[in-house]
Amino acid sequence: YCPSVLILQKRAYPIVRMGLCRSSEQLDRRARDCYLFNFTFHLGEEPTYIHLDAALFGGYLPFTKHKNFVDRKIHPFDSIAVSGHKFFGFDEPMGLFITTKKTLSQTNPFNVAYLDQAVPTITCSRSAIAPLKFWWKVKKNGKAGFEKQAEDILANAEYMEEQLESIGFEAWHNDYSNTIYFRRPGEAIMKKYDLAPEYDDRLGGKMAHLIVMQHVTKDVIDDFVKDIKAEMN
Repeated sequence: YCPSVLILQKRAYPIVRMGLCRSSEQLDRRARDCYLFNFTFHLGEEPTYIHLDAALFGGYLPFTKHKNFVDRKIHPFDSIAVSGHKFFGFDEPMGLFITTKKTLSQTNPFNVAYLDQAVPTITCSRSAIAPLKFWWKVKKNGKAGFEKQAEDILANAEYMEEQLESIGFEAWHNDYSNTIYFRRPGEAIMKKYDLAPEYDDRLGGKMAHLIVMQHVTKDVIDDFVKDIKAEMN
């Protein structure tokens, strides 16, 4: 997510990755720290560049009550990256890189000889099809469609946590997140649901997580919980 547009005439400091924050309070605190860090260094001789890596969360948070986390008016980051193949569900890797005209004007002024201009994009990244796919997705779903999808995945994430807790199987998730963490089940369940393994001493050691996307319906969750319960017995 760092195209050549980031080769600026100021030092860059990687600050925030939304997926690494364990609570909404921690995420908000990190964002506030970024603002103070940026403000402090701009007063001195080293202006800073703050990029927000919002690959997954940047897709759906703008359509929820948690949209303030990616609001540049509240947290003045210089740029943000959002994946197209995650929440938006495209069939190939693609993404949005959003910045300001002021930032763009500070790009490396090196000119490519045969173009007679600078090219502020990743080499070979300018697919003609990707923008058309995004345009089609936006026209097809609209704001209301994305709001409904975002509402559903967060509601289903909460439902999954509640159902696992109801059978005595500990699970954790943040109110703004669609990722559920739980004790790592047996290998059969790990493979059946293609779960991602984790390890955290603070939560008991071996863990796994599942990301509740649009295809993870309550029926899928119920089947998963049923399998977990059968394994526990």
